[in-house]
Amino acid sequence: MNEDAVFDGYETRELREKKKDAELGYLSMPLFEPLKGAHWGQFNDRPVDQKAVKTLLASFNGNLENCTDNTAIEVIVRKGWLEEGVTFHETVEGLSIDQVSKLRLSEEGINAVGDKNLWVLGGNHRREAVQSYVTTKKKERKGIEKKLEAATSKRKKRRGDTEIEDAETQEEEEKMRQMMTRLDGDIAKASEWVVRVYDQGE
Repeated sequence: MNEDAVFDGYETRELREKKKDAELGYLSMPLFEPLKGAHWGQFNDRPVDQKAVKTLLASFNGNLENCTDNTAIEVIVRKGWLEEGVTFHETVEGLSIDQVSKLRLSEEGINAVGDKNLWVLGGNHRREAVQSYVTTKKKERKGIEKKLEAATSKRKKRRGDTEIEDAETQEEEEKMRQMMTRLDGDIAKASEWVVRVYDQGE
């Protein structure tokens, strides 16, 4: 980037300095069901490229990378709208997403961001990919849940089965419960993303 370039009346160097001064730290925020008032594309409304979304989606199966400094999505919100006592992280390296403090709004903040005042800078493709990924996981979990319900119902209705057959069936049911528990964890972790928060100011 040209250091002498001007954006919105500011030179690039000055803009970077102001941006750093406004930085509050890292939090996590839901992408699958974003906070009400979250507004994507306030300054960068790049059209979503579905090919890029599919590439991201394929990479999620190996490593979601939703909890690193480099992949954090930038968010601008007025500091006074955040819930009192929120703890920012200087870095999220070495943490898992469930260890990162959540972006929570106060009652005043909830009312204030209702007019799209929680600005999300970029992340359009990641949001689309996360929503697709989590939706697929939820469908997978629902399918297992239906199989479990059917297996349990069938087992209870059966008569005359041996204890060995009954034990084997219950073992299969337990495996399905464990799969559902793992999916619940995957869904919870995949639904959130780390954000780098900046104070919008008064």
